[in-house]
Amino acid sequence: MILHDYWSPVYGRQNVMQTWFLASMQSSEFLPIAQLVAAALRSAHVRGVYHRDVKPSNIMIKQINNEWTVKIIDFGLALTQSLTHVTKNSPGLPGNTPESGGLSGTINYAAPEQMGIPEGAKVGPYSDVFGFGRTCYFALLRVPDPDDEEKRLLPVD
Repeated sequence: MILHDYWSPVYGRQNVMQTWFLASMQSSEFLPIAQLVAAALRSAHVRGVYHRDVKPSNIMIKQINNEWTVKIIDFGLALTQSLTHVTKNSPGLPGNTPESGGLSGTINYAAPEQMGIPEGAKVGPYSDVFGFGRTCYFALLRVPDPDDEEKRLLPVD
């Protein structure tokens, strides 16, 4: 299987998480990566930034000397905490928000509030946690929204 990688002057060669999981990752290898992704999201949330499109293809991973590094990319849909209170009538409203009548995120990973359910619900750190949870399902089961039968396949150790 070919891995899609990206080159960054800071991070060098990296693999997109989605392709890595499909190619070679074992479930036992996932926990350290999940912990790093959670820490990166927490760092953004502490700064009042909500990514709104957390999914495997927006997470870059790299392993050097058995140490994983993680980089969350594509903050194009991100909102700051100060923008989560806006309404449809707010001037200068950024596009693609539930408040502006648009949807944000990737459908299989977006939290309900990003899809306007329930109407008027605000995005927050919990929105990224939803996408992260779906990403974890994808890493472990190869699907972002497993049914009950697929969930029975989750490792218990």
